[in-house]
Amino acid sequence: MQPERIGPYRLEEQIGSGGMGVVYRAYDERLDRWVAVKFIQPGRHEDKVGRERLRREARASARLSHPAIVRIFDMVQTEEGDGIVMELVEGKTLAQILRDGPMELAQGLALAREIASALVEAHVHGVVHRDLKTENVVVTASGRPKILDFGLAKRVEHAEAEAALTVDGMVLGTCRSMAPEQIEGRLIDPRTDLFSFGTLLYETFTGTSPFYDKSVIETLKRVCLHRQPPARETNPRLPEELSGLIDHLLQKDPAQRPQNAQSVLMALERMSLPGGQTSESAAFHPPSGTELTDMPSSYSASLDGPPTTVATRRSSGERRQVTAVRCGLIGRTGQALDPEELLEHMPQLQALLSEAVQRFEGNLQPGLGGELHATFGYPQAHEDDARRAVHSALEIAARFERSAGPAVRIGLHTGTVVVARAAGSWREELALGDLPNLAGTVLGLGGPGAVLVSRSTWRLIERYFVCEEVEPGRAWQVLQPRDLQSGEDSTTGIVLVPLVARGQELELMLERWSMAREGKGQAVLLAGEAGIGKSRLVR
Repeated sequence: MQPERIGPYRLEEQIGSGGMGVVYRAYDERLDRWVAVKFIQPGRHEDKVGRERLRREARASARLSHPAIVRIFDMVQTEEGDGIVMELVEGKTLAQILRDGPMELAQGLALAREIASALVEAHVHGVVHRDLKTENVVVTASGRPKILDFGLAKRVEHAEAEAALTVDGMVLGTCRSMAPEQIEGRLIDPRTDLFSFGTLLYETFTGTSPFYDKSVIETLKRVCLHRQPPARETNPRLPEELSGLIDHLLQKDPAQRPQNAQSVLMALERMSLPGGQTSESAAFHPPSGTELTDMPSSYSASLDGPPTTVATRRSSGERRQVTAVRCGLIGRTGQALDPEELLEHMPQLQALLSEAVQRFEGNLQPGLGGELHATFGYPQAHEDDARRAVHSALEIAARFERSAGPAVRIGLHTGTVVVARAAGSWREELALGDLPNLAGTVLGLGGPGAVLVSRSTWRLIERYFVCEEVEPGRAWQVLQPRDLQSGEDSTTGIVLVPLVARGQELELMLERWSMAREGKGQAVLLAGEAGIGKSRLVR
């Protein structure tokens, strides 16, 4: 029997149901508005621990604020059951829309960008969806996506999941979008959502699932073992870089996927439509008769006239200044931890590093021998990447200091790396060289709770942080940010690092300068991300 009320909310018609409960259209009499109430079925969360976990998850989701995330308004707990009150979204699920076939490129890219942006917002706040799929995305009448059940799916206990495997239809919809580490019971982090996002994109642009099979067991096996055909084979009109991005997201090993949602969003934003039109401006209004096979590649851009440095750098390797952050655990008195202690506390460090790195727009890297590793300066570069890296390290150290258990120590080093792309591949590879090892050497000089930087990093951040030299000429401990005077010009006093690997650009500019002095008018456009040395070229 349908309940009539839950707390101050008058329940009207049932508008949905699932494994966790029933969703009602409801009226909030206090604020005079319509809402949706997910009524958690009695028996599932009647134990005290389960109800408390539900409360924590609702609070985590309520912190999120993004146009593509359904907002959580309230949490009501009664003897009859628990209710989660959320924004009422009317429209069709993405799964329903795809029954008519794959989306056009313009519409699909617009949706993909908004969903990726929502993932960035969630992951920065430490919320992992864990059940991202086309059934959990509603497309409104205005064409905007709204992600449902953000952060709630991870409440499902293992026992519930195992029992649900016997239910035809319902679980196949979830299993086909689960990441291998979910199925195998391994550590879950934001990269888990990226795998599910890859599955969602595959279905959006091809109209088919990359892993769906005739039974639950076969579907799970395909997720863990099967290499899906490239999306471009199923839909030849897809541009190569989009198909490649989807393959990258669907890597079985989380370390081989994009390391954060921000890099995925940036890749999607670089993809343009025919005629230079962006997916944002073309959202839901693709020009009639557009041939998607004419899609220009954002990874192989070229200009008429003299050879451009963009094309040259892609083939020969672009040099970028990057700051590496390496984090390790150590006992409070400086003793090494045994493997069991490392295994117990490493997830906490990984969660803190992931949150801090995403907040300061860095990039997680694969672990290194029991230590965690991140970089700042690629794929997104800023003039203050070294400072961002130090801020993230101080935040991690401070939060670990307040927790029980072992301490953390962090080493940072700034150096030059090479970004290259193999011929015929859309993916850029970051050749870090000795950068992580040098950061690890600095880390080894520190004690519990210390944040140490190498000389190259210290030169870039000394103006902004109070530092103490701990190893003459080699390492400095960062103590705290400096209290810069209000209104002080933060751009003065910055030490510029040497100009590296810009010989071709300098030669081109000198040639054009000579031609201009001879009376032949010339114009040179310097374009590129922040932090790659444009200012130094003209000094």
